[in-house]
Amino acid sequence: MWKERLDLAKALLRSGRHGVLEVATACGYDSASRFAEQLRRSEGVSPSEYRARHRASANDCWSEEPEVDAR
Repeated sequence: MWKERLDLAKALLRSGRHGVLEVATACGYDSASRFAEQLRRSEGVSPSEYRARHRASANDCWSEEPEVDAR
């Protein structure tokens, strides 16, 4: 389940439309710091670094923002 949440979080970060806290909350993380910790373990970068590195390719990958399941 953590991989699915992290995949959605990465997609939301790439979109550039949401802050880190908003992404963390939407993906079910308890806090932005826990989300940032998980992303660093998985990707080796902070959420803002991830966004900066991948934002340029976001327009190629997503024609619209991914849906967030509000469970």
